[in-house]
Amino acid sequence: MGVRWLPPIALLEQLTAAASLTDEHALIRDWLARHVHDYELVAIEVRVGDGQVDDGDTPPAIRSMWTTITRPRADLVARRGADVEIIEAKVHARVNACGQLRKYLGAWRRDFSDVGLVSLRVICRTAEIAVDAALHVAGGVVERVPAP
Repeated sequence: MGVRWLPPIALLEQLTAAASLTDEHALIRDWLARHVHDYELVAIEVRVGDGQVDDGDTPPAIRSMWTTITRPRADLVARRGADVEIIEAKVHARVNACGQLRKYLGAWRRDFSDVGLVSLRVICRTAEIAVDAALHVAGGVVERVPAP
C-alpha cells in the first residue's frame, strides 16, 4: 500500500500543465497554489482502507482488481514531517464530505500506524453551513477557495 508522494511544487506543475482538469482537480490546483510551501510532500487520489470483497465465484485476478478499485480514495493527502492532513475536495461541499473524511481517518490510522497527528480538511468553492459545524466537531477545517 505505497503512497506516491511528490513535492507540492511538482504536483502543482502537473496540474497547471494539464490540458484539461476535472472541477475537483482545478480546485486542488488552486488550493495548492496558495499552500505550496506549507507542506513537505503531497499525494493525490490516495487509496486507503479495505475494498469490497465479492462472493468468491470470481477468478482471483478479477477479485483482487475489484477489491483494489473499491478501496476508499482520499482526494489529497499533505505531509509535514510525521503529520498528515487528509483533504477532501468538493466544488460544493455537503455534510457527507465529513463522513468521507472520518472514514479516511480511521483507514489511514489502520494502514499507516507510524504517522503523527492526522488532521482533516475540506476544500471547496462553496459549502453548506452545516459542513463547517460538522467538521469542526471532528477537529477539521473547511476552507473555501475562490475560483481564479
